[in-house]
Amino acid sequence: MCMKNYLTIDIGRNWLRYALISEEIDVCKTGKEQLNSFTSREDLFTTIKKITDSFCLRTDSLAITMPGIIDTDSGMAYSAGIYRFIRNEPLAREISEYTGMKTIILNDAKAAALAEVGYGSLKGVHTGVMVMLLGTGIGGAIIHDGKIFNGAHFGAGEFSYLTDSTQRATDNSDMFALSCSLNGLVSVVKEVTHHENMNILKIMFGLSKGKEDIIEGVKVYCARLANYIYNIQCVVDASTFVISGNITDEPAFMRIIQDAIDERFSNDSYQNIFQPVIRGVTFHEDARKYGAVYAYKELEKKGKI
Repeated sequence: MCMKNYLTIDIGRNWLRYALISEEIDVCKTGKEQLNSFTSREDLFTTIKKITDSFCLRTDSLAITMPGIIDTDSGMAYSAGIYRFIRNEPLAREISEYTGMKTIILNDAKAAALAEVGYGSLKGVHTGVMVMLLGTGIGGAIIHDGKIFNGAHFGAGEFSYLTDSTQRATDNSDMFALSCSLNGLVSVVKEVTHHENMNILKIMFGLSKGKEDIIEGVKVYCARLANYIYNIQCVVDASTFVISGNITDEPAFMRIIQDAIDERFSNDSYQNIFQPVIRGVTFHEDARKYGAVYAYKELEKKGKI
């Protein structure tokens, strides 16, 4: 019996990244096609078809991950991030008709969370949260009954828009996306260390070498992050939070965020909010493709493909 393959395409800002993955989650082939951020619908569809045509003899199953508010079960894309020409349309059906492949679509952050649900740090977790520390924002997903919780409008887990002030800042500086993204981490460490020439790799190196000024900057950042995690926990009551982002590969960072979480929850005056377990992710760059395959297989089981 031949093993089934799945083609995944991740629609990003400048590239379409693709992978052919077996049902045993072995990556058979990967690649990418360049795409202009503000391309036309025709260019997007043409580039997708260029990829699918090269794999049509090896699979007829396509799973696409992309930004935006997506209903994976129905294949509707209500928005698509920077691709503003996609709005309120049955995108999965349209791409399926254009390429000849059975197609599903899902939000990219939720795809990354599904990789953890299916194969990683959220496997077997009944209620959990994934917080993705992206360069320019915060991705996220809420897990309920071992599945992604979408909300009434498929926007659950859009943590970027949380604020920490009752008076909205006109520059949006009070948004979770700006204060706690990886760019936000770099800004905080720059401010504390007074080193303008700073980036994530230098922060990770400084943590690994025990540089005190960088450690102090990361502590300030982690106190902010812990406060947002506390606020999310007040609503979700998760058993586990999984935090992703390259910085989480540095053990010192995970120790500092754990200390910040411990302090935030222990200083709660009422002591009525349960402190969740904090974990790093199992997957980084490969998360979306594995999550896409997991989502496709789940819909197959339900007979929706």
